[in-house]
Parts: sequence; structure tokens; C-alpha cells
Amino acid sequence: MIWENFTAQLNVFIAPTKHFENLKQKPYWLTPFLVIAILTILVGYFLLPFKQGIMLSTLSLQLGEERARDILSNANQFALIGLIFTPIPLLIKWLVITAILYYTSILLNSQSVNFKIYFSVVVHVELLLLLMSITNIIILEFKGVSAVNTMNDLHMIIGLEYLLKEGANDIYLFTVLSNFNLFTIWYVIVLSIAFSIVSQVGKWKSSIIVFFVWLSGVSLQIAAIILATNLQKMMGK
Repeated sequence: MIWENFTAQLNVFIAPTKHFENLKQKPYWLTPFLVIAILTILVGYFLLPFKQGIMLSTLSLQLGEERARDILSNANQFALIGLIFTPIPLLIKWLVITAILYYTSILLNSQSVNFKIYFSVVVHVELLLLLMSITNIIILEFKGVSAVNTMNDLHMIIGLEYLLKEGANDIYLFTVLSNFNLFTIWYVIVLSIAFSIVSQVGKWKSSIIVFFVWLSGVSLQIAAIILATNLQKMMGK
């Protein structure tokens, strides 16, 4: 059963309509959750050296290299431990998205309302973003740590951020624009298809709803960056 569920997940990429029609009849989420959780932890592990290099350069300018290395030595231990808890924010994210879609479908008088179905859909569609993360880390590994100087350099997937002038350092604008790429567009389209199938809402209405849900996620990323920036400033004091 687990193997069948595992192979069936490939249909998210190649036959989403058929996949979500089947998922509506027999929802499941544990198998894709385990796949996403394990691979996300691995991606985070391989991403650590790149983040450490950026932080070392930044803190060295402010505090000197010796103190910067001491701070990072302690921080890296917590970073490794933190990787274990990576699936928790994902679960929270999925629950929030599911709740929004679930209650929206109720407001629209959907004839098909089942929280487990919506949650399963959200988890399965996350596989597209997982593919983006894996592609991104593969490109980073090919380029090497020396090619990464700022947090913006961690994003290797081409998006609208390439419209920015060279040398632009607006991390907030960069974050918004970098979220408009082939993978995220693919994600919105597939989630729109899935929501339309399980809620029996029209395709255009479904697309609008999903787009605004996705946009709210981008807003949370901006909030997280603001929080991380403030914490880094506190560590530097």
C-alpha cells in the first residue's frame, strides 16, 4: 500500500487531474509527508555551508573574524538540531492553507467538504515546491560555496528577480519577485486544479482563490525575513 501510494505521487507531476480525482475518493497524506519531510531535512543540511559562509562574511565585517567564528560555532550546533524540526513549520503551513481552502469552500456552498481531502491535496501539491528546492540545491552544489556571497545568491531558480538591476540589495522586493518562477506558477496551477476538483468550484474562481492564498504565503516569508534580520542584529550586539 505504501509503495502504491509512493508511485502514485508521480501523477502530481504528469497527470494532476486524474491524480486528484483519485485522491478525492481515497485521500492519504502520510506517505507524501514522509517523503517531503526527509528530503527537506536533507536539502536543509546541504544548504547549511552556504548560509554559514554568508553569515561568516557578514559578521566578520562587524565583529572581526575570530568572534564571528565563535558565534557561528555555537549557532551551527543549534542549526543542525533545528533541521530535525523542519517538518513542523511545514505542517503548520499546510494546516493554515487547508483551513483557508476548507472554510472558503464552505462559504461557497461546496457540495464536497472534507478536511482530510483538502489536507491531502495541499500535502501532495507541496511535492512541486520540494522539486524546486532539490533543483535549487543541485545548482548551488555545482556552483560551489564561493559563488554565494549574499542571501539572494541562494536562489538559483530563475524568476522575476532577474528584472532587478545588478547590485540591487532590496531583500524584500527580491523575495517577492523570486517567488514568481516556473515552479511556483506550476504550484499555483496544480493547486487550482486540485481545489476545483475537490470543491467543485469553477476553474477561474478556484485560480483566483488559490492565487491569493499563495500570495499570503509570500507575505509570511517577508515577515520571517524581517524577524531573522532583527535577530541577526541582536546577535551582533
